[in-house]
Amino acid sequence: MKSKRLTWLLAGTCALLLAGLLASWLVPYSRERGVIAEFERMGMPVFDHWPPFVSSYIGGICVEKRGPEWLRRIVGDDWMGPFDRVTHVDVGLFFSFATRSEAEDVFRCLRSFRNIDRLTIGEGLLTEEEVAILRSRFPGMEFVQYPWGPIPDAAGAHG
Repeated sequence: MKSKRLTWLLAGTCALLLAGLLASWLVPYSRERGVIAEFERMGMPVFDHWPPFVSSYIGGICVEKRGPEWLRRIVGDDWMGPFDRVTHVDVGLFFSFATRSEAEDVFRCLRSFRNIDRLTIGEGLLTEEEVAILRSRFPGMEFVQYPWGPIPDAAGAHG
């Protein structure tokens, strides 16, 4: 009797651990998909490779497809989505004349990504505090400010 109870307790514990791990992986993915959908709703295109001719004109998001190609062929792109990652976000001229409220929405969306390798934004879109938060959230990210050079660093110096 005790052995059966211990087995069920162990099985329940394993199931909870697995559910927690799965949720910690899928919740950020789901949030990121929502942000990408929000940008798409605003008219920004999503690419699977970065087309330089588009960069800084209409902007866009580059989502690198990852994971085994053979598995992607079997289960499809939708099921492989959690393996994909955002590599570039270019808001380009898209938000050049954004109101402060719109800029805060852009910041909220950017902060929701799991990873970004390169971010291109218009000058003055984000405050120095927002830039510092993004720099700490994505430490290896390359920031480019369109069209006049780099975004101020966390200390506010221009470079």
